[in-house]
Amino acid sequence: CVFVQAEDGIGDAQESRGLGDVYKRQGEDHPKRRLAQAAVRCLDDVAMNDLGLEAVAREAGLSRATLYRVFPNGRDELLRTALAAEVAEFWRNLANAVAGETTLEGRLTRGLIDGVLRTENHALLQRLVHQEAEEFAPFLDELEPAVFTLLSAYLADLLDRFSGDLAPGVDRDEASRYLATLILSYLGSPASIDFTDEARVAHLVRTQLLGGILTPVAMSNVPPADARRDGRHAGR
Repeated sequence: CVFVQAEDGIGDAQESRGLGDVYKRQGEDHPKRRLAQAAVRCLDDVAMNDLGLEAVAREAGLSRATLYRVFPNGRDELLRTALAAEVAEFWRNLANAVAGETTLEGRLTRGLIDGVLRTENHALLQRLVHQEAEEFAPFLDELEPAVFTLLSAYLADLLDRFSGDLAPGVDRDEASRYLATLILSYLGSPASIDFTDEARVAHLVRTQLLGGILTPVAMSNVPPADARRDGRHAGR
């Protein structure tokens, strides 16, 4: 699964746009990882503009000199890495949460429901978007194309897995980019849909996202949302 190594994927996607490195496959005790995680914890209590490097180093249990060695360009480089790592963690956790779904529709339905809930409950993200939008915007502008690349790659992998269900002539790469665009749009502006209503979300996925991508036979073989939900409960 592409998102199992989400930090690597975000880093690769950023590197392809000249945005630098997010820590890659480094141990939990690596200074870059510790400092990025410490910065996120500090951001829970202070505004982006008030984030102090000494406070981050102290939270990470490292010296200020170590921080500047790891992030020679200072605060913006640290913030860029910390926010990218937090985004990667979000997508990796979401991918793990939907991994048990056995159909493409089921995985996209569960991903939208859980993704919207996780976004709405992510206190730091909500604060940055609604209260510190001006400061957050430059970092978000850098992250968005990387997230789109990563999500498109994940969806292309899913379409490969369910290739037998695809309608004739479907271009996997084009379809994955189409799905990524819609999914990110719904996650960013969920107000028009009740994402607590699984049946309605499943209908949205079936008609708006997968209509024209799956064969009619594959669409008819997808169990109703209620049956999928009962099956998940029975397996617990």
